[in-house]
Amino acid sequence: MINPNRISRRAFALLLLLLAMVNAGCGKREANTRPRDGSGKPVSVVTALGRVTPGRAAIDVAAEPGSRILKLEVSEGKKVKAGDALAYLDTYTLRMAERDGAKVAMEEAWERFETETAYTHAVVDQNREAVQLLQVAVEHARKEMARFESLLASKTVEPQRFDEQKFLLQSRETELAKAKAELRSAEAALARIRSTVGLRSAEAHLKSAEAQLELTIIRAPIDGEILKVFTYPGERIANDPILKMGDTSDMHVIVEVHETDVAAVRVGQQATITSQALPEPVHGVVEEIGALIYKNDVLDVDPRATRDTRVVEVRIKLDKSEAVSRFTHLEVSARIDLTTPPAKIKSAAR
Repeated sequence: MINPNRISRRAFALLLLLLAMVNAGCGKREANTRPRDGSGKPVSVVTALGRVTPGRAAIDVAAEPGSRILKLEVSEGKKVKAGDALAYLDTYTLRMAERDGAKVAMEEAWERFETETAYTHAVVDQNREAVQLLQVAVEHARKEMARFESLLASKTVEPQRFDEQKFLLQSRETELAKAKAELRSAEAALARIRSTVGLRSAEAHLKSAEAQLELTIIRAPIDGEILKVFTYPGERIANDPILKMGDTSDMHVIVEVHETDVAAVRVGQQATITSQALPEPVHGVVEEIGALIYKNDVLDVDPRATRDTRVVEVRIKLDKSEAVSRFTHLEVSARIDLTTPPAKIKSAAR
């Protein structure tokens, strides 16, 4: 007779064997993706050159070519917030005067609008009261007319008196119709005051003047630090940027990994950044792996190194941005550990 406990132990052992085989296969496939050294063994580290960059990249702040810088509000190393004024163009004074003129015209249009509105409201109220009074008078005249008609039928009133009452009723109805027409006219005038005083055109002109003024103010596109100023007050702006800035609170390293090594690199792997300019190594994690292959931009100082290497850009997020915040575009060496399991990337502290 078959022992059920023995079958369960045998099935459990078989399951453990299958799991071990799967894990061994995965590890083997992982090892196969790594580059190999001269003896054919998978390497555990990928080394490559890179450059330090603030945030996603250093930003070139440009302005309209042909203008001149009137006033510069920042200097190199200054911290700014998104929207802060960095510089004013030479047309700022003119555009400011145009904006002020449009603002005065807008205020005058509003004054006319308020005055005309108050006056027309008074006319509307007056005509409405006149209509109400005339409606009462017409109603009374109609009742009197009905009474005179009954008196005329009984011949207790003279025809002349009847004609006079009839004329009075007609006069009151005519006055009521005229008062209603004047009321409708006043209400229509009230509705079109905004256009008659030019309020809409004044609003549009002011918005246009404010937009033209805003074009003469160069503002910071992001929170960050001024890295380099290229154009100073009085100088004419060419096609080049007037300054360069970047978010030095969130530093990254762009590493140029050889195209044959990039298959082993994974997002979340640990990396160590070194340079003679740094007092100690800086650590980080692989945040992003590029999808295009380029020719290398960072050149090795070794004269025997290949100059036209095909590489993939790998972005490394640094753990401590302050360690390299003063070294934008610094050439560094990166060592990416291929053996450590990918770690979760923490979002940058803002």
